[in-house]
Amino acid sequence: MMSSGKQIPPWLQEQIMKLQQSQQNLQSIMTQKQQLELEQIESDKALDEIKNTNNDEIVYKFAGSILIKSNKKDFVVRN
Repeated sequence: MMSSGKQIPPWLQEQIMKLQQSQQNLQSIMTQKQQLELEQIESDKALDEIKNTNNDEIVYKFAGSILIKSNKKDFVVRN
């Protein structure tokens, strides 16, 4: 343990700041990753629901912030 009279050298302070910035960046990336994983799960569930409907059933799709009434056959479903 360092005594209270000693200062942290400037090069070490810089390294500590870089480490803290890297930790913040990592936390931000992990949060984005979790959000993307949740969106992927929701998309997979929606795709499964579309696959399980009949071709003549009415479905809705997002266009920006609104829903548009459509048919299953009008959806482009990719595997």
